[in-house]
Amino acid sequence: MNIIVDFKNIILALRNERGFSQEQLAKVLHVSKSTVAMWETGQRLPSVEKYEEMQIPFYYEYAGAWTSLLYY
Repeated sequence: MNIIVDFKNIILALRNERGFSQEQLAKVLHVSKSTVAMWETGQRLPSVEKYEEMQIPFYYEYAGAWTSLLYY
């Protein structure tokens, strides 16, 4: 299992399912739109602090998936 591939697929799927644009998610997480794009293309992973912040917009349905990726 490749954490970068898994993360980019999960973040993209969750963002689309919740109806967020990259810009909207970036605003919620206090990052740039290009940072969200880099996460979704696998060019970068978020810091642990940012990753924990990410759980807020996606927490209720996906807490298990996010937690398992954080500690993978």
